[in-house]
Amino acid sequence: MNYKMIIMKKNEIILLGFLFLLAFWSLFLPKKVWVYHQIPAKELHYELTKNDKFISVEDVAQAIIEKRTDLILIDVRDTSQYKAFTLPGALNITYDSLLFKTDNIAHNPDLIKVLFSNGNTLAQQCWFMAKRANLKNIYIMDGGLNAWFDNILNPQPPQQPYSNEQDRLYQRRKGLSTYFVGSKNAPSTPTTNKNAIPVQQIKKKESKLGGCS
Repeated sequence: MNYKMIIMKKNEIILLGFLFLLAFWSLFLPKKVWVYHQIPAKELHYELTKNDKFISVEDVAQAIIEKRTDLILIDVRDTSQYKAFTLPGALNITYDSLLFKTDNIAHNPDLIKVLFSNGNTLAQQCWFMAKRANLKNIYIMDGGLNAWFDNILNPQPPQQPYSNEQDRLYQRRKGLSTYFVGSKNAPSTPTTNKNAIPVQQIKKKESKLGGCS
C-alpha cells in the first residue's frame, strides 16, 4: 500500500468517525425540523480533507481591528459561557441552533462565518454539521479562545534559537495584543501584515477556559 493510499484510508476513517459522532450527538439535540438537503458523501469527504477550513486567531484579530463587515464571528458555546467571555462583536448561535433557525446570520451565503469555541472540538463539530447541510463560507478559528488567550492576549517570545518567520509572527502578535490589552511602549494600533494568510474575501490571561470544546 503506497503513501497516497494510506492517506486516503486515513481520511475515510476520519470521515466515518465524524459521521458516527454526528449521529450520536444528534440524539441529544432538541427535536426540530431538519430543512436541508445533505450534500453527497463524496463531496463531504472532499471538504473534510481540505486544509483551508481554519482561520488563525491572528487573522481573526486583524479582521476585528479592521471592522470587517463581510466576516461574522459566531460563538457556538452555550449562552452562559458566551456571557462570561467572548470575542468583540461575536454573535452567540449555539450548536443546537446553528442549523435549525433559518433566520440566523449563519445561513447568509454572502458572509464569511467563523465558528469558535474554547478549543477546536465543538467548533469543528458545528463546522461539519454546517458543511453537511451545504452552508457556504463556514470556517473555524483555529485553537479557539484558548489560542486567543495564548497568542493575542498574552503572546510569548519564541525560544532561542528562532527563525525569522517565528520572529515576524511574534512581532505581529505583539502588535495585535497592543490593540486589545494596551501597552505604554507600543503603538496604539498594529501595522497590517501584508503577508498574513488572507481570509477569503467577498468583495489578563489568568487561565485558559479549559476543556477541548
